[in-house]
Amino acid sequence: MTKGKPSDKPTLLTADEVASELRLTGHCVRKLAAKGQIPSVRIGGSLRFHRLVVEDIIAASRGADEVAPSESRD
Repeated sequence: MTKGKPSDKPTLLTADEVASELRLTGHCVRKLAAKGQIPSVRIGGSLRFHRLVVEDIIAASRGADEVAPSESRD
């Protein structure tokens, strides 16, 4: 275990925190987790999401937004 200043950002996020990051509702995040579309863990009966996984989802969606130029339809 390393000593030092703890990170300002928690490693695990709640469904509502993930919802805020992804601009979804908490209900939607929980449904996606139940379907296995967003990896999650249960801790004491509560869903938690790894911050790095959520950041990867955001990064992947940004890459998907970059669309190749389409051909002209003149």
